[in-house]
Amino acid sequence: MAYSKSIQTENTGKKEKAEWKFLLPLILGNMLNPLNSTMLATALTTLCHSFSKDISEGPLLIVPLYVTAAICMPLMGRLADVFSAKRINTAGLILVFISVLIGIWAPDFKWMIVSRTILGVGTSAAYPSVMAIIKKRYTEQNIEVPGRILGWVSMASQISIVIGPVLGGIITEFMGWRGIFYINIPLVVTALYFSKYISLPSARPVRFNNEVLKKLDLPGALLFTLSLITLLVVLMTDTSIWLCIPILIILLIVLILWELKQDNPFIHVRMLIDKPTLSVIYMRSALTNLVFFALIYALPQWLQETKGINPSHSGFIMLPLSLASASIAYLSSRSNNYLRLLVYGLLSLGIACTGLLNIHADSSLIFITGMTLLFGISIGLNIIANQASLYAEVPVEYTGISFGLFRTVGNIGTILSGSELKEIFSHGATDHALHKLATYSLICCGLIFLLLIPLIKKYLNKKSIQPIIKSL
Repeated sequence: MAYSKSIQTENTGKKEKAEWKFLLPLILGNMLNPLNSTMLATALTTLCHSFSKDISEGPLLIVPLYVTAAICMPLMGRLADVFSAKRINTAGLILVFISVLIGIWAPDFKWMIVSRTILGVGTSAAYPSVMAIIKKRYTEQNIEVPGRILGWVSMASQISIVIGPVLGGIITEFMGWRGIFYINIPLVVTALYFSKYISLPSARPVRFNNEVLKKLDLPGALLFTLSLITLLVVLMTDTSIWLCIPILIILLIVLILWELKQDNPFIHVRMLIDKPTLSVIYMRSALTNLVFFALIYALPQWLQETKGINPSHSGFIMLPLSLASASIAYLSSRSNNYLRLLVYGLLSLGIACTGLLNIHADSSLIFITGMTLLFGISIGLNIIANQASLYAEVPVEYTGISFGLFRTVGNIGTILSGSELKEIFSHGATDHALHKLATYSLICCGLIFLLLIPLIKKYLNKKSIQPIIKSL
């Protein structure tokens, strides 16, 4: 009996070790996009000055990664669904490595833009292919994906977002701005090495022929890309907006009509119509990203300009947000009750935004830290709940494209937050500006609540409010 338990314990240990080898390259690959997005924030001034560029030209390095990622994530997701998700993931890591080498040895500012653009393409492959790999592996084993797997993937991403500025500042101070490129090398090499442990038994070679071209739906991908570029122009510029909006509407109509006729559409419009909950999840994701990133970027600016705290210290003040987000993401990943997670996440976000209405230059750091903790809790709850609810709704054959679109919608929310901050902080990161941002964020919270109504109706259809009470 003791011998049997010993064998069972040994097998469990081997299984957990194999699971970690499988998971490590996926986590590292998924960290690259948010880490490189946020590390640049504290290295940007030094980088621009080294090329004799004004800091106003900094967005030329910021925008390419976000825009390229927003466009490429659904495309990479589609490629992961049609071809081997593992190969697409590996190709993305190789592109990241190439972009890093270009960034390190860039002779001028234009090559830096090229580096960031390739980086956007490479990191775009990670998230949709990672989710496709995870879903395919556990679907083939006929078991539900363990919550801790999604928790670790999400937690790593959240840590990267918030720790990026702090890490970028430290690296830039001791290694120069090239350090933010060097740090990618061990991450990419480790991910490539451990990729050999990503085994998908049913994966088989796919030849590039007419049948594959039909599955890729390149006209649909082109229409989607043009629609997204037009939308980004509308969001990011003030000029020609009245010309771009009609073009955007026409492109969207053509895209929808085209996709409805396809057997293998790039964007499965019919699935979105048949499953309106998917559209609701995407809208929730865009709104939550709009609020989260506006506040993540606004608070450090307010701390520096209004409170007079230096950049490195303001970065450390934001660390509780990262710790809370990562911890809650991991703990909440064990729950399958999305309604409870979403309600608690919305409540904590609403309380934190209300708290910001009462923050001023003389507020104590304890009170400010409490607000950042609430934001962190909200981020951890909402990210896991939205990601897990999408995972539950999406058919396995559309995992890649669906999660690619999920991240694209999130990026649109992030870009919107940048436009919002540009307007609100146009006269400085003052108390009044921060209160105005908090007011807009509370309005977004109200919209998120409205988007929760379809989920609440599922419980109401049981003709009893008791399940709702129990779920909360």
